[in-house]
Amino acid sequence: MSRSLTRVTAAHAEKGDSPVAEFTTPPGTHQAGTLRYYVESEGDRVLHHEVRTDGKNEELYDQAVEVHYKIGSGQRGHSYLIDRGWMFFMSPVTWYSEKSRWDLSPGYSRNNRRFERRAVDACINCHSGRPAHDQAASDRFHSPPFIEEQIGCERCHGPGGRHIAFHRQREGKTEIDPIVNPERLSPHLRDAVCNQCHLQGADRILRYGRTEYDFRPGDSLDDIWTIFMRESESASGTSTKAVSQTRQMMASRCYKESDGRLGCISCHDPHAAPAPEDRVEYFREKCLECHGNDTSKCLQSAEERQLKSIDDSCIGCHMPRLDASDVPHTSQTDHRVPRKPFIKPAVIKQEAVLNVFSPAKTEVPEWEHQRARGLVMAKFADDEKNGLLAKQASAILEDVRKIVPEDPHVLLALGTCYSLHGRPDMATAAWQHLLELEPDNETALEKLATLHQERREFQASAPLFDRLLKLMPWRHDLHGRYALTLGHLSQLDTGIEIAERGLELNPSAWQLHDWLSNAYTITGKPDRAEFHRLRSKLLRPDDR
Repeated sequence: MSRSLTRVTAAHAEKGDSPVAEFTTPPGTHQAGTLRYYVESEGDRVLHHEVRTDGKNEELYDQAVEVHYKIGSGQRGHSYLIDRGWMFFMSPVTWYSEKSRWDLSPGYSRNNRRFERRAVDACINCHSGRPAHDQAASDRFHSPPFIEEQIGCERCHGPGGRHIAFHRQREGKTEIDPIVNPERLSPHLRDAVCNQCHLQGADRILRYGRTEYDFRPGDSLDDIWTIFMRESESASGTSTKAVSQTRQMMASRCYKESDGRLGCISCHDPHAAPAPEDRVEYFREKCLECHGNDTSKCLQSAEERQLKSIDDSCIGCHMPRLDASDVPHTSQTDHRVPRKPFIKPAVIKQEAVLNVFSPAKTEVPEWEHQRARGLVMAKFADDEKNGLLAKQASAILEDVRKIVPEDPHVLLALGTCYSLHGRPDMATAAWQHLLELEPDNETALEKLATLHQERREFQASAPLFDRLLKLMPWRHDLHGRYALTLGHLSQLDTGIEIAERGLELNPSAWQLHDWLSNAYTITGKPDRAEFHRLRSKLLRPDDR
């Protein structure tokens, strides 16, 4: 955790990162035959390049973007953050330590969002020590963006001010040391210290009035979030989700029969990791603390164990490494601790119903559970463009709104649901109400601007897109939609400026080239029109 986030420079890498990312690796990541990425150092800067070629392998562009921070300890790899003032974005390129290679970042093989994938509060909070987040706006940060870059003591032990004052007090101490020792917490509160970041679930919904930064050691998870789980979320077959180790552990017989004694820190020392040559003996001792020191109780003979696992390793047999299905080139130990790991486990059926994760059985008000369920249903409805599910979600959220009429999350979701099941006027009213409370709410502005544009209400959409670009100047698609609106308002010269700026952000955006070709034709610039027409043709997915 002390290596969770660091500023990246070429000089820093050369001094011996562990493991060192190979900045001299030649271009090696390809997608659809026309995209490739490579990484280079330029002085003390590190640049990630995206190169696009046409069908004849002729280069159309080479876009270089500087990266500023790397996230991850390096055990499996590093992903990279781009600092653009008050917001962070992910790079599409990740260094995978186990295979010593560069490749697309997790999730990019399905949806390559290039250099425009926003790093939100939940990401930054879990990967850094103490971000200087903007308390008035989500996913925004001050400059400098970090008070403490790496995860430190307070993440697991709580704020240290009173602890320091306690030990400075030489006489007359009447209270106990206020610092939190997770070992002394009840099992579910002990586990919550780790699970604040290591248990994502199928979805997490912040409780009313909470933020991603509110958890303190000693809290229960459901004091801050409502976490939805699928019962099938532990690994199946010979691969596993990279974020599911907690659920795997909870599904294990070891965990279920420990009566709460087994937890993450039973095996993992949060302050140190064993040296590679000591790992087998270290983890064997952890197993034998519960199973007794008599290794003869193992059903396999010493000779058989030696054949199946080098150095007679308990975890070598019972926690074999599985490929991570959602993170390429990585593997992780199987925390289900199967008794017979060499028999392929049966595939676990995927459940459609989401259940609330609440080991503490905290008394959360029923309306809060309904709020969380309505919000997660609205999110799924939006992802799937499912009008029926949106209607069901809005019915739940309308009741919740009677209790918390100015909840921004409920207003945003209600507007989305109304829009999906054909009630645009009610969607407009919900989003406008939200913008009265939070004038810079990016999602509400974008949804309202898009709705006005779809209804050809261009006079209403134009000022909203203008506000959006001031808040989110790094989104090429917003430049395109704003240019389209300005074109309908006969403001082509301004629209052309906006669209050209969008192409600087994303040179592969064929839609912008297409619009500019038409705009330059209308404004009497045939050479520019022909250039963009040809670029659009080369970049269109159908013409690859």
